Amino acid sequence: MHPPQPQVAVTPSDEKPIDGPVKSIYDKLFNLAVGRWIVSVINLGLAGGILSKKPGEKMLIAAAYNIAVGGLHILLILGPWIGPRARNSPLPPRWYYILIAISTPLWLSALIVMFVFRELDDKYEIIDTRSLWGGLKDIAGNTVTILENIAIACGCMGVCAIIFNFLQCYYIFKLRRAKFSAEELEEGYMQVNEPKDKSKDGATKTG
Repeated sequence: MHPPQPQVAVTPSDEKPIDGPVKSIYDKLFNLAVGRWIVSVINLGLAGGILSKKPGEKMLIAAAYNIAVGGLHILLILGPWIGPRARNSPLPPRWYYILIAISTPLWLSALIVMFVFRELDDKYEIIDTRSLWGGLKDIAGNTVTILENIAIACGCMGVCAIIFNFLQCYYIFKLRRAKFSAEELEEGYMQVNEPKDKSKDGATKTG
């Protein structure tokens, strides 16, 4: 017979707390923000790829604008921690509304200029008409195809970013419309802001 294994007592502090309804929604908001950040990185790389192909003037402007929009949103992931504004309110801070209100038209304009200038750019015509030999013409045609595909992919990243913004608005609307008890509000405030408080304490100790 095997000797009985010692029983390890599990204290309440060892148990993983279950996320409340407020914390669950803020986790979704954070995941959507990370998704928008990843899209921004991809958009920045695609727009840089367009510049490396030496496009025409219109596509050059569109690519530069997309780089500016993507670069701005890459920095946003380093912004303030998102959490309830107060213990008795599940809503995020007011600056978060401003952030989404600015982000959405920026992405909308970025994808519009990319799609519109992709159609209007004279670079496509110049590359095709100045080719003198069949082989050179094929190379030029491939360059145009690659440039057009990158432009389409870059515009699609803008569409994805706008979708992420709309989904964030949806979850903020859920926070506004839901009826949370006082205990759920307190629980959500503590669960969401606890990592922020720990990071502040760690920075204070290391300083």
